Amino acid sequence: FAIAGTLYRVSQFLAKRLQIEFKIPSDDLQEIADEVHKTAEEIYKKKFETLSVEQAEETAQTDLLEILDRAPEGTVMFIGAKTDQERTGQTAEIYGNKLIRMSIHAGSFADVPANGAGFDVNSDGIMDFTTDFTIPDGETYYSTFGVAANPAATVSRLNNANITVLSQWAIDMNTIKNDVPKVSIGLSTLYDDSTRTVKAVVNTEWLSTETGSYNLQIYLVEDSIVDWQLDNGVYVQYYTHRHVFRKTFNGAWGSAIPSSNIGDINTQEYAVVLPSNWNKNNCIVVAHIYKAGPNYEVLQAEELHIIP
Repeated sequence: FAIAGTLYRVSQFLAKRLQIEFKIPSDDLQEIADEVHKTAEEIYKKKFETLSVEQAEETAQTDLLEILDRAPEGTVMFIGAKTDQERTGQTAEIYGNKLIRMSIHAGSFADVPANGAGFDVNSDGIMDFTTDFTIPDGETYYSTFGVAANPAATVSRLNNANITVLSQWAIDMNTIKNDVPKVSIGLSTLYDDSTRTVKAVVNTEWLSTETGSYNLQIYLVEDSIVDWQLDNGVYVQYYTHRHVFRKTFNGAWGSAIPSSNIGDINTQEYAVVLPSNWNKNNCIVVAHIYKAGPNYEVLQAEELHIIP
């Protein structure tokens, strides 16, 4: 379920040469894939010749994410490089819109310098790195799940929310991608612009009888926040932070679902207010059902933009 945003960061070696391979779920989508592939090749041929390494990395990241957003459901996109540098063998598999992503900023790597005051990176008299993406609930997950290094992720909180490294993510996704759903989620949102209030309504229905205790968790995620980032030792001023965990609707561990027998239906509603500096057009509600700790495994998830 929670895939660190680092999964989508394009490393510096991509500024030199790029290869993209598509696997298409059906023949009728081949034409779409060919068009996207051609577009990708043209982007890098035109742009990389005149850009610095840092600019090329940022450009590649932005353009590739736009391509991913247009990819048809079921498409698997492999991103890699034709060089022999360190991260060549690290491959990201993107499962169309079947993959729900959330990036949690927590731990020492997410600390804001000088207790929030930041520091002047480019000597222009303006303090940089003043944005704090951390929240208490994120720190709770960081400590509960025992994150020891970054990048790190847990895919659907498998194996008691075992934290894994990049090479394991695709393996875990392949393990569960064809699982038969045990519960369904119906998610709807209402947004009042006058008060910037987001209301989430979640309906759940069990498709099989399951033992144990289960919780409903609802998150508010903001996508595509442009801000400073220290990226492999390089200060990037206009870095695009993807799928940032902003807050919970119903606490760090959610709210209980009363029963889990086949046919059982439950409805829960919660609301939060968006701060004025959050972009409503990029905010997403994410709802998921998980088995209560110490298991924590996510059974089903759904997401919905608050502004269609």
